[in-house]
Amino acid sequence: MTRLGRRTDVAATVSPKDDYDDCPHSLRCTDLLSNRSVLFPLIGFSLIGQPHKAKAKEEEKEEEKEEEKEEEKEEEKEEEKEEEKEEEKEEEEEEKEEEGEEEKEEEKEEEKEEEKEEEKEEEKEEEKEEEGEEEKEEEKEEEKEEEKEEEKEEEGEEEEDTCRNE
Repeated sequence: MTRLGRRTDVAATVSPKDDYDDCPHSLRCTDLLSNRSVLFPLIGFSLIGQPHKAKAKEEEKEEEKEEEKEEEKEEEKEEEKEEEKEEEKEEEEEEKEEEGEEEKEEEKEEEKEEEKEEEKEEEKEEEKEEEGEEEKEEEKEEEKEEEKEEEKEEEGEEEEDTCRNE
């Protein structure tokens, strides 16, 4: 039994079953003389060698608040990291798309160059064919001229023969 307060006729028993969580700054005790419940303020004093539970609770609450703040900070950091990762992925996708577009443009340019080269080759072939045709025509003309000469010679020989025969 412990005597509390200014009055000597008030005594209180403190046991583990006593619940004073509803009022952290006071202790509900029983006045043994009148058998009434009395609230005693508990400011900075300990019960049975333990620190005051109100202070302990306040400290616990403060620690919980600090822990919550730390957790929120960690969550924010994680969210920022996730956002950064997402941004990096988006940037990579954009770069890939740009590279894809550049590759398409390069392929188009290469195709155009190939088409130009093919056209040049076709033109060269056509020129060769035209030259070949011209050569054939020249050959034909030469052959015609040769035939004409041969005919003239034959005619000349025939004339000579006719002249000899006459």
